[in-house]
Amino acid sequence: MRYKVFIVDDESASIEMLKFFCHRYFDQALEVVGFARGIDDAFQKIKGLAPDLVFLDIRMPRGFGNELLDRFPKRKFEVIIVTALLSVKSMKLNNVLAVLGKPLDQNEFVEAVHAFLKTRAAQSQP
Repeated sequence: MRYKVFIVDDESASIEMLKFFCHRYFDQALEVVGFARGIDDAFQKIKGLAPDLVFLDIRMPRGFGNELLDRFPKRKFEVIIVTALLSVKSMKLNNVLAVLGKPLDQNEFVEAVHAFLKTRAAQSQP
């Protein structure tokens, strides 16, 4: 089974790196179905695409990632935060699988996606 992935980040380099890592390390498990550079666009696209996993930047020009999450009170997707903000990287955020720092580290990325896959496998067990 391939899981649908959506990326929310205002930086082209981060979007491309996440797409590359998804393809390189999890091509059989993940499919990047789209991306957005801001929270308003992301909200509409996520509603339409219904991804399983969202990589979410925290600080963007017209809002913050947590504001996007507030628009989904009952989320059906998992979230991995991707941020350059060191204060966020050291936090434990509720209902977030992992917090990855920028620039992306491939080992941290792989570990975070394994956590996602493990969570989804556990949810599908009766």
